[in-house]
Amino acid sequence: MERVLRGGAPLASEYPLVFDEDQKGRFVIAEEAGQVSSTCAILERELVFPGGKLRVGLIGSVSTAEPMRGRGLASAVLARAEAELAAGGCVCSLLWAEDESFYSRRGYREFGSEVDYGLPLELAPLLPKTAGVRRANPADFAAMHRLYLNHERRVERTGEQSALLFAMPGMATWVHECGGALDAYTCFERGDDLANTIHEWAGDADATLACVRGVLEAHGPGTEEGLLFLMAPAPSGDLGERLETLGAVWARGILGLGKVLDAEALLDLLCSRASLPLTFDGTGPDVWRIKGPKGEAQVESSQLLGLVCAPRAERTALVGLEEQLGVEFMRLPETPFLWGLDSI
Repeated sequence: MERVLRGGAPLASEYPLVFDEDQKGRFVIAEEAGQVSSTCAILERELVFPGGKLRVGLIGSVSTAEPMRGRGLASAVLARAEAELAAGGCVCSLLWAEDESFYSRRGYREFGSEVDYGLPLELAPLLPKTAGVRRANPADFAAMHRLYLNHERRVERTGEQSALLFAMPGMATWVHECGGALDAYTCFERGDDLANTIHEWAGDADATLACVRGVLEAHGPGTEEGLLFLMAPAPSGDLGERLETLGAVWARGILGLGKVLDAEALLDLLCSRASLPLTFDGTGPDVWRIKGPKGEAQVESSQLLGLVCAPRAERTALVGLEEQLGVEFMRLPETPFLWGLDSI
């Protein structure tokens, strides 16, 4: 992984939940002549969102030695990783990729939603003043974890796991203190990943925006366009509304690339959100028939993530299914979220 992804530079410290021996990360490898030729990391996680949870398998750091490429090794590693995650009860696998074409040919589709804000340096004077803002230290980690748990959309994390993530190198973490108590934090950049980006934050909106101002003043102007970025769940709540009011540019993005591992679990979730009872059965390999009060519809397994956790929260596919079945799907699509520290 270090040779392929980092030019030989260290990698493990950026992913403590994978590489720490006391954590649950695992590796899948392809070997030839006693040498690892291709590999990836896997980690099972629970996504928490209003009204439910979703067990997903994260796949990361897919790496194949350059002389071994083009021989199907990465595909074999990916298939083994998916099988292990399915055996662990994961409803879908989730990954991030610069080259989507490799994964789309293997059944991965755009999944979920996030909101990305572009923050120009000129925004800083409009944000709350930085009195009470300082750099974080390990004594802050427990309070930061408590703030993280207030998010409606998050990955389930223990305090120990959060502390490992907050301590990783190559990240600038700012906190806001009021009356001797922490009420906000922001995490900026992460090792070689998430350049120029605030990828995790939590706390009171005013206090968080004061931390954002601290980041802008310390690290701006960021990109060639003079922007830093802030990742947020969808909906982004008070903080997002405040940024939009102040003129921050924003765009709706996807959470990642996902692949269905347990179609029946997703069908159960889909049907549980219908306004009237639905039933389903299989009609062929990876094809399902859903029956409703008005009629029936056929859905392929690969389409289910696009219904339950539609990319960019688009409802077009859901509306078509509602018309066919004669029901309304309430609170769909779901918009779970992984903060930047949770990626692998």
